[in-house]
Amino acid sequence: MSGLLSPLSRKLGVAAPATLRKAEEFLRLLEVQGGSQLSLSTTARTIICLDVAASFTNTKVDKKLAVKLSGLTRPQYMALSQTVIRLLNLSPKVTVTDLCKTHSITSASHLAQQVLALYENENTSKEVDLTMPIYPTAAVQAACSVLKVKVTKQQLYECSSSKKTLYLRLVETMTTLAQRLHSQQGSKSGGSKHRTLMELVEENLKQCSPEKWKTDQEDYENTTDDYEGWKSKILKAAATKE
Repeated sequence: MSGLLSPLSRKLGVAAPATLRKAEEFLRLLEVQGGSQLSLSTTARTIICLDVAASFTNTKVDKKLAVKLSGLTRPQYMALSQTVIRLLNLSPKVTVTDLCKTHSITSASHLAQQVLALYENENTSKEVDLTMPIYPTAAVQAACSVLKVKVTKQQLYECSSSKKTLYLRLVETMTTLAQRLHSQQGSKSGGSKHRTLMELVEENLKQCSPEKWKTDQEDYENTTDDYEGWKSKILKAAATKE
């Protein structure tokens, strides 16, 4: 195990043996994949591998403390972390459903998926790889913004594996799409008026002509009702049930 791995893991509060083993594995693999060419100190490299290993084994890590211990600025840390992840071939597959479950915002899932589909449809001329984490993450944040669903934006952003400026630009674009979709859905639901029992009965009566009523009554020899009388009884019965 790296001489720095043990003390740094203690400072970060990472004690799970599986996470430490995975971090050590990542450090060795990173060296083989050319990690020594990165502008990273041994401490920063170790911290990032610990952080990545923690994510891989579902172990919580204090991100602020990790950045502080690495000696990097937050933007540098985020960018170099993504570089390490790519070198290790660990780019995670992020989905709208998984993001919404993780952040307890499942009410935004449907709209976010629609936003993602619409974005892909409107950008067919471009090479858009929706498997990249930035796209589903931005779609989820856009949906949350339009639906007024509370979410910690910084935590969501950290799932995007992207630069902040690119991410925010994409969120802005997708928010516009989300607003359009939400407005269309609102118009549809608003236009479908809830019909009362009386309205349903009247609609059915319109489909029953006097000629059809007369034909239906031929089986009853002793009936004394005329069409208008029968219709009046039906409407009164409906009004009583409302």
